[in-house]
Amino acid sequence: MPSVNNFPREKLLAPGKNFRHHAPAFSTGKPPVARMKAKIIITPKKAVVDPQGITVKKALEHMGYTGVTGVHIGKYIEIDLAPGTDKAAAEKALNDAAHKLLSNPVIEDYKLEIE
Repeated sequence: MPSVNNFPREKLLAPGKNFRHHAPAFSTGKPPVARMKAKIIITPKKAVVDPQGITVKKALEHMGYTGVTGVHIGKYIEIDLAPGTDKAAAEKALNDAAHKLLSNPVIEDYKLEIE
């Protein structure tokens, strides 16, 4: 079977020949299932020196942006949850994962939102 990379672009995008032209996922007559998404925002603790933030702050000042008193560089993580997931159980598990794996609790704080 030839690789996708070997096909001409026109053939890959030809109507009826690719996944974009298939029937919608919810065409079975069943109502759509609500999906949940977890958002985790990780930032350095206020007492921790943030070298990336300092560098960005200096660069902004050098470029003429005035009034910037501080920059904090962090991480933003989105996690899609399976349909029907229990929100309370997901929140407990994700708090545990954020504390043990996704953040460094010694130097970082995190905020978890599930919607």
